[in-house]
Amino acid sequence: MADINDNAPEFTPPTMTVTLTEGNSTNGTHVVQVNATDKDEGDNKLITYSISGGNVGDVFQIDGDTVRYTSFENTRTI
Repeated sequence: MADINDNAPEFTPPTMTVTLTEGNSTNGTHVVQVNATDKDEGDNKLITYSISGGNVGDVFQIDGDTVRYTSFENTRTI
């Protein structure tokens, strides 16, 4: 019998709030790091992170190894 993907990932903490300051010195700034676990087994236990929306101008990136959200472009107020 094989494991089925019946468990959703659990985030610790379950919610986060991050406040960012706009400016020209944000390049490479660590914004937030998330942590999640999944009770499934095998490949069903693997968690993939992505930015699904709101990343106007692609100013944020995700480091797949550490799951750190980072500003990688200078953002400016227009």
